[in-house]
Amino acid sequence: MKTLFLLAFLSLSTLIHSQSKFEQAMDQAQVLVNEGKLNEAANLYERISKAEPDNWLPAYHLALVKTWPTFMAEDKSSVLAELEIAEEYADIADMNSPNNSEVYVLKALINVAKIVYDPATYGMTLSATATEQYQKAITLDKTNPRAQSGLIEMEMGTARYFNQDLIPYCDRLKKVLKLYESFKPASKYHPTWGKESVEETISTCN
Repeated sequence: MKTLFLLAFLSLSTLIHSQSKFEQAMDQAQVLVNEGKLNEAANLYERISKAEPDNWLPAYHLALVKTWPTFMAEDKSSVLAELEIAEEYADIADMNSPNNSEVYVLKALINVAKIVYDPATYGMTLSATATEQYQKAITLDKTNPRAQSGLIEMEMGTARYFNQDLIPYCDRLKKVLKLYESFKPASKYHPTWGKESVEETISTCN
């Protein structure tokens, strides 16, 4: 009996220690992101992902860190290479957490980044795919604000391209903003981004 108790105690201690190391590493990676040291953050997320092969969050954050900067990149020469890495780790996140609404949002975002990078090449081929991914994300979790706003902003981009009225999309985004305000992440490492982008888009509606 004492042996079983000791083994259970040791297993619990190991788990707590492992979780502690994971949390420390994830916190450190977020600090690097906040400091704008995205390459260092990506490298750390990669190490965490390899150390935690069953956890979808490090791979998710690595893919996100690779994707966001491509929207604002002045030097476009490395955009596709960065997005290829993002896709690789989005697939790892998907493998570790199938049917995850947040991962479908991430995959859609990567496709949107490709469309923004080269609309002539990717607009026709990836627009439908990204739309389906956002719709799948909504189906999996209707309370996910990133899924809702991502789809609306994508539709809004199409409407803007054809000089259509944007007010209906702005009204829909205002409703989604309430989802952001009520959204409660499962942990401090789960996705929380998106609200600022929605607020910025809404501010341009008038």
